[in-house]
Amino acid sequence: MTPTEFKTELKKGLRRGYLFCGDEEYLKRYYLRETRRAVIPDPAFDTFNRMILNAESYTPQRLEESLATLPVMSDRKLVILEELNLSDMNEDEFSGLCVILSH
Repeated sequence: MTPTEFKTELKKGLRRGYLFCGDEEYLKRYYLRETRRAVIPDPAFDTFNRMILNAESYTPQRLEESLATLPVMSDRKLVILEELNLSDMNEDEFSGLCVILSH
């Protein structure tokens, strides 16, 4: 997906998962910030509707729980996986992550 296509998705309303990858850290941070604004327009509900899992806090169970938890006073929430080193995962761990994300 190109940045232009993603901008169109932002305008229509985001309803699925997205993977921001590449060498341009600025662009990844920018589009994550725009995603956050689109999904959680009222900053008062950010604490309730944004979950961040990183290399230290990630477990398959925590990810499933984060995805299953209902948003608070909103119709959507944002679950962010960051700093996961996919190459450090064994085949079962990676497959498990893929299964969770496919739901």
